[in-house]
Amino acid sequence: MQTPYTFQIPIVSEDEETKAAITSLVKQILNIKQADAAADTSALESEIDLLVYRLYRLTYDEVLLVEPDFALSRAAYESAATVSQPR
Repeated sequence: MQTPYTFQIPIVSEDEETKAAITSLVKQILNIKQADAAADTSALESEIDLLVYRLYRLTYDEVLLVEPDFALSRAAYESAATVSQPR
């Protein structure tokens, strides 16, 4: 069932490098949480967030709409490695 809003959600195809990076981070988080459910994995989660923001090619201002307390400066975000994506 498609509503007028859900069909407009963009779905991007990640490249193998991005897919591998996200998969690795998720596995690390799962392993850490399995050993200690209370462990702080926020740094790894932030890395995943950054990869997703870059995958969707969000500008710094768009990231701030999603995450107002975003830790990176504009310069650091814009100089972060970009995710290669076919056009």
